[in-house]
Amino acid sequence: MIEPQLHVVQILEASLGGTRRYLENIIEASAGTTGRTTFIYSGRRADSAFAHTLTLARESGWTLHRIDMRRAVGWHDLRDALELRNVLARLKPDIVHAHSSKAGALARLAILGLRKRPRLLYSPHALAESKIFLLIEKILARMVPTTFVAASESEQAQLRKIGFASPNDIRFAYPSVDISYFRPRNRDRARARLGLPLDAQIVLGVARLVDQKNPLDFLRVVTRVRERFPKLCVVWVGEGDLEERFTAEIARLGIEDVVRRLPWGDDIRDAIAACDLFLSTARFESFGFVVAEAMSMERLAVASAVVGTNDVLDADWAGMTFPAGNVERAASLVNRVLSKTPNTERSQMARISIAKRFSNARLGDALDSLYARNPADARVPIARADTATG
Repeated sequence: MIEPQLHVVQILEASLGGTRRYLENIIEASAGTTGRTTFIYSGRRADSAFAHTLTLARESGWTLHRIDMRRAVGWHDLRDALELRNVLARLKPDIVHAHSSKAGALARLAILGLRKRPRLLYSPHALAESKIFLLIEKILARMVPTTFVAASESEQAQLRKIGFASPNDIRFAYPSVDISYFRPRNRDRARARLGLPLDAQIVLGVARLVDQKNPLDFLRVVTRVRERFPKLCVVWVGEGDLEERFTAEIARLGIEDVVRRLPWGDDIRDAIAACDLFLSTARFESFGFVVAEAMSMERLAVASAVVGTNDVLDADWAGMTFPAGNVERAASLVNRVLSKTPNTERSQMARISIAKRFSNARLGDALDSLYARNPADARVPIARADTATG
């Protein structure tokens, strides 16, 4: 339980995708605590599900405050940092937990000007690959003492390798997967509801159409899979900046009759239930949320072996991963899984694996440790394999 009278401020700029879901996990895991929480958020980059996040926060007793932080870097950041500083000066929190790079940067700039500095926790939720941004991260970390909170153990290892802070100040707290929400559904009924063929092998992709998710490689993989499975049906759920390139690549590969686009919605469970296999070709992640959700619904997943996703497809599932960008290896794995579909026993094991490792209780234990008034006393030994936080 978060300590009584402790005031935590959560700051979120990227109010969409996995970052939003991680914040929802924190809301759920901290339910029933006697501490106080203020949620500072930006609505500029929110997805359609963010309204639910705000409702969840209100119902949990969180105080909401909107500051329209911008994703792009510019002089407006100084104005946003000053506004954030004024809010924090009034609130006088004990802890500030910032999520994503923009919120992390603005929080550190804002804290610099405070007479009473709160303890700062920062979750990058996948580091930017740019050398310039990594340099900015290092500079900011030196300016303000920061505890980095990775969303996975592999992201923690990545942050330690870069050397943003001392190893003890780079920790991790796994998100949770709601297995009661993401529970198995009948495949044929889900296909009927979505208007998908009952007699085809279906491969599913769910992601924003952005370079990080590498959707063009997804199309190249399924094109090769189609050579072995002529009835293959490919379903993609997600929109984004690469919309035109994605559509053009479908035409170039001659798979217009193979790919079905489903509109983005808050509920992707029918799409998962309808598929035989979930495929992720992401270049990097902080945590593979949809991979874990598919496995929770007893659907096998093949994914690129990247930070975050490696924690979902851990040692027991490493045979389901391929080096990011290796289209041939990915297609080979997909072919192997589809040739054995349905694999009921393995699919059931997938759900059990997710339930065991990514629970709400485990995240709650991690938050207790991270938000303790004396964090040195609350640290869980890193060597224990079953720790909630490193």
